[in-house]
Amino acid sequence: MTKTRIWLFLQDYGEVLALLVAITATLGSLYYSEVAKFVPCTLCWYQRILMYPLTLILLIGIIKQDEHLPFYVLPFSLLGMGVSTYHVLIENGVISHPTTCTTGVPCSLRYVNYLGFITIPLMALTAFTLITVIMIATHQAFSHELGGDVGQTAASTIPESRSAPYAWVLLLAAVSVLIALWALAAFRSWESNKALTTTAALGPASGQALFQQPTLGTAPGCIACHSLDPGVAGIGPSLAGIAGQAGQRVPGQSGGNYLRQSIIAPDSQVVDGFAAGVMYQGYEEALTKNQVDGLVTFLLTLE
Repeated sequence: MTKTRIWLFLQDYGEVLALLVAITATLGSLYYSEVAKFVPCTLCWYQRILMYPLTLILLIGIIKQDEHLPFYVLPFSLLGMGVSTYHVLIENGVISHPTTCTTGVPCSLRYVNYLGFITIPLMALTAFTLITVIMIATHQAFSHELGGDVGQTAASTIPESRSAPYAWVLLLAAVSVLIALWALAAFRSWESNKALTTTAALGPASGQALFQQPTLGTAPGCIACHSLDPGVAGIGPSLAGIAGQAGQRVPGQSGGNYLRQSIIAPDSQVVDGFAAGVMYQGYEEALTKNQVDGLVTFLLTLE
């Protein structure tokens, strides 16, 4: 009987729940960009392109009572899951230097960091996954032969053959991906916070450990925008050979002071060919003086 009630609930409210998720995600993203003034990165725009139409598709499908609605929604939600998963992996340093994130706002920039690891891409992944799971479960509910004392419901007029076993595999896979990436984000956050609290020693090793972190608290890590390979520029210039170049950038300024100033006040030291206002501006608050010194010490080893 409990299972029957679940099927009936999904038949009555499943599509509405998916619509509420889509509306919440859409309004949330608009709040972040239009009210909080967070500039979306390239991957954020891709996710918006896939999420925004879902509000209209779901609304029209519900009004028309279109039994094929899941087939219209799932391509968008599954693609959205794919893009969001890719974004979360970039954000957590699993994938580095993506070609989609070499201009504009870094795809690893964390505007929000709720509970230390819940970011905008992770929230987007959650929304796409919820919509996917709800639509698969709703489709299965309408495909299920209820029988018993429920009476002649709309579901009982739909052939049992429409209930596809592969749908449950897809649902389980979607939930597993979400759980795995939430766990990854939480672990990376713990790892990053551990690095920030254990690398206070002034030396190249501690600086290198900081440099390799995909994030520094809520800030993007150095490696997110700068390559150590010669001639390989990302959002920022390559830092290969920076030890010999830093002392020549500003007349009368040592290489160490130039690098330190570049970290805490990046717009004061903009390399030719790169725009001001792109590099994260809050490293002076995100890092301690010892940590900045550790980064500088490491960079001065890059001959």
